[in-house]
Amino acid sequence: MRRFIFLFILALLSVNSYSDSQLTEHLHDIDYSHLSDQSVCSWFQVVPVPQDYIKEAKKRGLTCGGIKYSSGSSNNSKSSAANKYIIEDKPVRKKKNTPANATPKAYDPSSWYCNDGYYRNQSKTACIKVPKHGFKVSVSNFKCYPGYKKSNAKPPRCILSDFSISDLKSLSNDELIAIAKEKGLNDILLADEDGILINREQIISLIANKPYHSYVSSSPNGWTCFSGYYEKNQDCLKLPRNAMSKERGEGFTCITGFKRTGDSCINSIPSNAYAYSNIYGWKCNDGYYADIKLTKCIRLPANASALLNGGYYCNSGYERNGNNCIKKTSIPPNAYASGNGWKCNSGYERNGNSCSKIVDSNIYPAGSGSGFATTKEGHILTNFHVIDGCSEVKLVKNGKSYLTTVLTQDPNNDLAILQSDFISTKVYPLSNEVYLSDDIFAAGFPFGTKLRSSITINKGIISALRGLGDDISRFQIDAIINPGNSGGPIVDRRGNAVGVAVSKLNKERAKEDLNLSASPEGFNFAVNSMMAIGLFRSLGIELPPQNNNELSVKERNDLFNQGTFYLSCGMTIAQYEKMIKTDKVMFTRDVFFSNFEGN
Repeated sequence: MRRFIFLFILALLSVNSYSDSQLTEHLHDIDYSHLSDQSVCSWFQVVPVPQDYIKEAKKRGLTCGGIKYSSGSSNNSKSSAANKYIIEDKPVRKKKNTPANATPKAYDPSSWYCNDGYYRNQSKTACIKVPKHGFKVSVSNFKCYPGYKKSNAKPPRCILSDFSISDLKSLSNDELIAIAKEKGLNDILLADEDGILINREQIISLIANKPYHSYVSSSPNGWTCFSGYYEKNQDCLKLPRNAMSKERGEGFTCITGFKRTGDSCINSIPSNAYAYSNIYGWKCNDGYYADIKLTKCIRLPANASALLNGGYYCNSGYERNGNNCIKKTSIPPNAYASGNGWKCNSGYERNGNSCSKIVDSNIYPAGSGSGFATTKEGHILTNFHVIDGCSEVKLVKNGKSYLTTVLTQDPNNDLAILQSDFISTKVYPLSNEVYLSDDIFAAGFPFGTKLRSSITINKGIISALRGLGDDISRFQIDAIINPGNSGGPIVDRRGNAVGVAVSKLNKERAKEDLNLSASPEGFNFAVNSMMAIGLFRSLGIELPPQNNNELSVKERNDLFNQGTFYLSCGMTIAQYEKMIKTDKVMFTRDVFFSNFEGN
């Protein structure tokens, strides 16, 4: 028997020793049609492969040994498709549909298997990495090591199993330490010289109650979620994109420009808008206004200005006609629109269809107020009632007086724009971004120069977004203002003028009219700067952009001192006598008082 096996092996070696040409010459007339495809391909394990078998493989269009054999001239009936191919004597490349972390099968390149450490997903389209603390059990599944369980995440991962207090107490010292480290409790593990846990009870409590992705803290839970996670149902979940966790309590909020939909944050910025940190996360571009539902931005009509919370208003001198703002009437120079007609500016009187300057050499100081610089071309913003009825208005700065020109007046919103030869080095950008509880500063000259010649600054907050009777043109502040503050700026921490000080509640009158037992406090009011912005636009005056960064104390002080002015109102005797007969404004020779004890 042994001799037979030896002779058989020797015969094979003898066959393999033939050259390719010899083997081909010897076998070329043999008929292989009776052999199966598998039998033909089995010879491709021999080196070199007999040429007759290569020829037969080409006839049949077989794939043997990872090589596609085909012929364009064969008429073999068993492989009609073979006529479509040319000979390819190179390994078949990985198919494009083979996913990442996978390898095509040698015997079937159209199929594939996942590499070590990966398993196939349920849809059989991808290879997923076996998670930490897990091991592969089949081509499409994995299991978690003892002490761990599959999470509900997609793809799932291995998380620590839920432990009861009793389960944890039964663990050894080393087992407990290992689980504590896995839970991220390394920093609070306390052990003696022998490695025995000193704070075992504390560790057990934290393991049982502290979720993944959290750290021990002084919060009511005893833990806080890591950055990038938010608290929900005593667990720490991954934050969705464009979201941030709430500072207190459970849940998350979407960042500016995004709104929450389920557990996602989707883009909420409409066309012609940009992300902004207000209550709805965006703001319309210049030249557009938000619709009342705050869902889209619409192009502003000519001679109109956008309102902060949706809609628009027509600029001074214009009125709404459908979706347009049309000029109320023909207004002559040195006049302003009033009702359906016009009135002359302060210091002018009506003469037919024009306004003539009142000429009187005897002009007396009749009142005072405040104003502030808005451009570096000498434009000044103040209240209408500060300059109403004045023959002249002087700006007093550094002991010098400068005459001003009244460019326009808006009695409805109690605003006036002046221009002076004095050019300030510091100006207040106007901003209509008024937010509840924001810090503000009221700058001005209360009681004129009776108390001091220098500026006074009072700090407070925005305490209501509307004025009396829900007037949207005004807002309420708790910063102290007094007669003489009228026309002064209400300034945010960035140095923007968000309003113009205008009045305070008459406490005694309010107490009587409202039948109150105590006098109301903190009811002071300012005109919203959005009204002033519209007034400047109606004159075609370009305003500086608002500041986006908070100013230092020194920067704010420089702005207050250089950009805020004392305004003096001069009247003739006739004007004086006329004014004291009106109910709208009462004043002494030095200080104005409005109906609300303003200026």
